Amino acid sequence: MVNTLQQAFFSGTATAAATLQYWDNTGGKLLNRATNESQAQTIIRSAGTASNLYVNVTANTSASAVNVTFRKNATNGNLVAVVTASFAGFYEDTTHSDALSSGDLVNCSYGATTASTTQTVTTIGYLFAATTNTVTRLVDGGSSSLAGNFPLLAGSIATNTTEANGKCRQQQAGTLSNMGCHLPSTAGVSGTMTSRVNGAAGAQTITVPTATTGWLEDTTHIDSITVGDDWNYNIVSTNGTFVHLASDYTSTAGMGQCIIGTPSGQNFSANTTSYMGIEGGQPTTNITTENPDTRRTCRAAFTFQNLTILVTALASTTTVRLRKGSANVNQVVTASATGVFTDSTHTDVITATDQVDHQVATSTGGATTIRVTQMWSSLPVFTLNRTVYVEFEEE
Repeated sequence: MVNTLQQAFFSGTATAAATLQYWDNTGGKLLNRATNESQAQTIIRSAGTASNLYVNVTANTSASAVNVTFRKNATNGNLVAVVTASFAGFYEDTTHSDALSSGDLVNCSYGATTASTTQTVTTIGYLFAATTNTVTRLVDGGSSSLAGNFPLLAGSIATNTTEANGKCRQQQAGTLSNMGCHLPSTAGVSGTMTSRVNGAAGAQTITVPTATTGWLEDTTHIDSITVGDDWNYNIVSTNGTFVHLASDYTSTAGMGQCIIGTPSGQNFSANTTSYMGIEGGQPTTNITTENPDTRRTCRAAFTFQNLTILVTALASTTTVRLRKGSANVNQVVTASATGVFTDSTHTDVITATDQVDHQVATSTGGATTIRVTQMWSSLPVFTLNRTVYVEFEEE
């Protein structure tokens, strides 16, 4: 079984004081769903094991420790990350794990802080090892009406009526399956959700009846991915709000996929160096100081490759690279025009304790809009140096 990274990320979401809350944890934009657990739940369709639950707390005024607990079907699981009183930092459960089955609904509960205190959270995530093949649950998270829209495969849910602004260029083969959409209890919609490849309908489709709530899925059809394909979704509906969209990216070659994005795009100011995470919802403002707000500790060893960006507006040359700790590593893409750009040459080996993020550097001239940043992960390959001894007999 090969681990993949499942992470909900945003640039800082606050807890409510002295209140138990429910949060997303599998992918997309990190949101505090308050006391509405059903809106935080992502449906799992590939059996496997969740491990190394972690949370990144960037501000903490609580006078007592707080438990962040993995939840399965509205019941506490085994994984618990304990956030120490008054201290910010990365917190993780490295001991326990939770077995996941097809149909399980997963999220996290966030324990109550002391009265009149809060914590600020940028990341909640875990490692997932599918029982069969390598599976990444790609999740769009948020809360938005999507009538006539073209959402991303993963990232933030947001309005996007131009399909070219939602495409996710695939650099590794695989399949997309188990497509689903999640409608909150107050929604009333009618229409369809369809997978899209290269501007045309894919194999997966969901009919959304009027006044339906909960998760709707296509668990029958499978889309085959060819390297170079552009993938996204299309939603045609009359009204209503969606809180999650999801599909399984499955690889028989041990590949996982990391996507951070928003179909509305993030504008990076001219002549500025900014930072963002490697997976989840893109920040709405430029984060110009590299700090734990954007970094992720990988919790397992990986090789990252095929760094890819979608640039939809550009007034100055822009460079995006992977960072490890506070240093540049190998992968880098430079855009001098709009379009999709990929580093197909370099790879980066990351250890379990390395902290990684993306750096975006613009030059003088004007802002750059990036809507999607992707990477693929696999197990690292090491070369062993061995000495061979040969014995000769004299005749």
